[in-house]
Amino acid sequence: MRVALFYFVLYTSVGIILPYLPPYYRSLGFSGKEIALAVSLQPLLTIVVPPIWGYLADRTRRPVWLLQVATTGAALAFVPMFFADTVAAVVATLALFSVFSTPLGSLIDSVAVVEARRIGTDYARLRLWGSLGFVAASFCFGQWLAHGGGEAKDAVWWALTGIVGYAIVSRGVRPPPVEAGLEFAPPPSLNEAAQLLRRPAVVLFLVAAMVHWSALAPYHMLFALHLDALGASATAVGAGFAAAVAAEVVVMWRFRDLAKRLPLEPILLLAFASGTLRWLLTAVLDSGLPIAAVQVLHGLTYGAFFIGSIVWLDREIPERLRATGRALFAASVFGLGGVLGNALAGTLFDLGGARLAFLAGSGLDLVPIALILVATRLGRGATAADGAMAPQRS
Repeated sequence: MRVALFYFVLYTSVGIILPYLPPYYRSLGFSGKEIALAVSLQPLLTIVVPPIWGYLADRTRRPVWLLQVATTGAALAFVPMFFADTVAAVVATLALFSVFSTPLGSLIDSVAVVEARRIGTDYARLRLWGSLGFVAASFCFGQWLAHGGGEAKDAVWWALTGIVGYAIVSRGVRPPPVEAGLEFAPPPSLNEAAQLLRRPAVVLFLVAAMVHWSALAPYHMLFALHLDALGASATAVGAGFAAAVAAEVVVMWRFRDLAKRLPLEPILLLAFASGTLRWLLTAVLDSGLPIAAVQVLHGLTYGAFFIGSIVWLDREIPERLRATGRALFAASVFGLGGVLGNALAGTLFDLGGARLAFLAGSGLDLVPIALILVATRLGRGATAADGAMAPQRS
């Protein structure tokens, strides 16, 4: 269960970095634009960095060793954050840290898929520990601050504790066994990796996932601001996030049962459709607690979407390019999708407030529904394509 433990510790650090480092930057006197620059570095680098690490993992067939290198590099790169008190110093530190931290999710995902088969479980039940780690860290640190336990800079200590923690835990992650049929196959070439982006089904799927993630941006950026503008209490905000995380964990835990009842494509369509409904209701309802209750759809909007996407990649991407496929997904969705979604949400917020941004998210989530339907039709020939890409054994 070292993979599950790694997910838990990895996302405890994320649960501190995402919500609590921006207030720390503010305490340093950074302006809003300077904070936005710091926060945008990681998604920007996610566009280009994870595919490089993913290809190296497939090329060397040593994803766990690369995971250990990346986690060690992340821990060392984050240390200067204690001494960085200018915009230039913080940006430089975050840029180096992101070179090592952005590929971690795709590297451990490529290991977890094989590990789940080895121990007789499924990927979702390993990955849900990451969600638990995120909510545990963000909640505990928030409560600690609320009760006078520290100050904004303590987020750096807490984050580094998590980062060092996952560097240590990575030492115990077992290398995945070589898949049957790949023992004597040569490592994939760069041209073979590039061929993934020449497959229309893969490209359409990545675009659909990217658009869906962009539609989530108003929730990530503006949910608390939206409820505050409606006069809702902080209790409603907390209830909304709690409902979302609880639903996410439940769907991940029960995804195997859901997959027995529905084929994969309808699950993804359900995830996208739930986004359209969720953002529409979030925009039109005018009371905090009903809006908070609607966030239970996060179980589908994120939980079913993310797990379903990993299953789709496992089905459609050749085994020898597994890490590359996960990295392309991270680059497209969390990198490009995050940057575009944040920019769109921020622009719409300035034009018409959070309500307009959520309405746009509702409409935007109609796009991946159409794209995934086309990708499904094109993807049915993927088995033959994969066979053509796979090397022949003599």
